[in-house]
Amino acid sequence: MRAQLLATLSVSRVLQELPGGDEASEQAAAMATRVDDVAALLCAYHSRQLALSGPDDTEDRLELGQRMLDLGEARVSTRRWCGAISGGSTRCSSSDG
Repeated sequence: MRAQLLATLSVSRVLQELPGGDEASEQAAAMATRVDDVAALLCAYHSRQLALSGPDDTEDRLELGQRMLDLGEARVSTRRWCGAISGGSTRCSSSDG
């Protein structure tokens, strides 16, 4: 939760052109990585992309985008798709680890 809040703070600071956005996004990414939380990682990576929105940071933004795609492919919870598969039910019989 804290990583997501830091990511949100970063986005807010970047969009308002206030100082501290880059640092907050770095902290969010580090924290999300430590706790290995997919939602927090996605928020943190997105905030890093915004913080690195200058013309010199294209490669970094592409890398972050690839990380987000990799998370989606490798770690999406099966439960997110259960509603579509089971006709609207949110319960799954299989474990998603």
